[in-house]
Amino acid sequence: MRYSARYSTCLSVVMVLLVVAPLSAASSKEIVFDHSSGVLSPGGSVALGRDDVLTIHVTNTFNRCFQFLTTLTPPAAVGAERSGEPLVNIDVPVRYDGKAAGITLSIKYLPGLSPERRAICEELPERDVQIPVENLAWTLGFAGAFTADSLTDPVYFLEPGTKKINGTDTPGFNVRKNSDAKDTATLGTAAMIHLYHTDPDRYQSLLGSNWAPVSFGLGVGADSKTKYLFGTSLRWNEHLYVTGGIAFGAVKRLPNSLDTRDHSFTTSATALDNLPSRNRTGLFFSVSYTFLGRNLRDANGPFMSAFSAVAGGGGGGKGGGASTGIKLSPTTVKSGTPLEITPTSGTFGPSSDTKSSVKLGSVSLKAPELGDMWTDSKITVTVPSLTPGDNVNVTVTKADNVFGTASMKVQPVTLKVVPASGKSGAKITITPAAGTNFGGPAERSSVQFGDKPPIKSTDITDKWSATAIKDLPVPSDLSPSKVKIKVLKDGEEAGTVEFEVLAP
Repeated sequence: MRYSARYSTCLSVVMVLLVVAPLSAASSKEIVFDHSSGVLSPGGSVALGRDDVLTIHVTNTFNRCFQFLTTLTPPAAVGAERSGEPLVNIDVPVRYDGKAAGITLSIKYLPGLSPERRAICEELPERDVQIPVENLAWTLGFAGAFTADSLTDPVYFLEPGTKKINGTDTPGFNVRKNSDAKDTATLGTAAMIHLYHTDPDRYQSLLGSNWAPVSFGLGVGADSKTKYLFGTSLRWNEHLYVTGGIAFGAVKRLPNSLDTRDHSFTTSATALDNLPSRNRTGLFFSVSYTFLGRNLRDANGPFMSAFSAVAGGGGGGKGGGASTGIKLSPTTVKSGTPLEITPTSGTFGPSSDTKSSVKLGSVSLKAPELGDMWTDSKITVTVPSLTPGDNVNVTVTKADNVFGTASMKVQPVTLKVVPASGKSGAKITITPAAGTNFGGPAERSSVQFGDKPPIKSTDITDKWSATAIKDLPVPSDLSPSKVKIKVLKDGEEAGTVEFEVLAP
């Protein structure tokens, strides 16, 4: 194949010149949190790069009741009211540090509220909003490539001739070089590794691609010779790369005793057989496509990138793992409430697949158990009893392979107690939150008043059932005050409720 090396040189220069934003400014992204309903929209993780600003639009909140994580812009009233307090929208900007696995927005009551105002403010609860972050950072991608390079062997031939040696005309051959017969490019294949940034808004070019500044690989040409490649690339759609750069490899040369000038004569008809080689540099061009997943940084690739540190803390928050393959709605949940899981790409497959499942913390549900609640595009589950305050991983498995994972925050569960106050010895009934139950009497199930020793369910089997703890006497050693009643189900907190102990 004939191919001019000048074209490869021009291509490499053009590729660099087409990169128009190598140091692009940090971007701004938005998310909405409804304080009244506790719903975060959109659900799942937010893709952020270092120094990106995430603006959290907190809607339906009381601006004179709460303090937020960051400085607020002036609120804008939306018209609705509760108890005379206007519902407003608040913008909370957070600058991401490029390391944190998530951002926590803490909405807490302002200190020093009067009892009257506190009563109004308590119509909306304090909340910790967990926002998982997909960290946009430098990472590596493997790709298989077709290559063309200028490392080609020269073409020599033997021309019959004579030369006087010791005064005698000696028949032999002159070594000649046929430049017209030489291929100026060698076709081949290569395994390439590309360093690129996962933020599509950075390092853009005029061609609608992104710049992968460093690419290197190992190639084999049609001549079966190994070549080492180093260059720079343009990248499209997370998969396709066009690369230009320098190739390093071996090419044939004449033996030390021969050249095409003063030492071109030889008497050996096999002088050009089994020519030695030498290492040289040339130019190469390649087109490659990823073949081991999207990249090496997340669950879609086989390895974790050394260029992307994902750790808790910093960036205005902590907690909340980055989503890989699935999105959750909502991301802050209560036990007994519905949770929707959707894929970021692909499908979950049929519910009949016994090797497909969804796991919430330690609770695993097989796809056939969910029936119609498991579809290609959505899985709907009821959140089981989980420890309030925990960040719980949700993992979807498809045909025995992990499809994706994401993190959700478990909100405290509030139980009901009737009556809400009473003297020591009075009988009360405690019922679970909607969609949950206490289960039957079990060794690790109990009910506890404040810091008093827990009352085991196995000691009150006549009062304990899945739907209620009935006619439970208030312990006699409690002082008049408000105490927290906590119920454990199989060792896990099933919920709490406040009870006021009255004076005798």
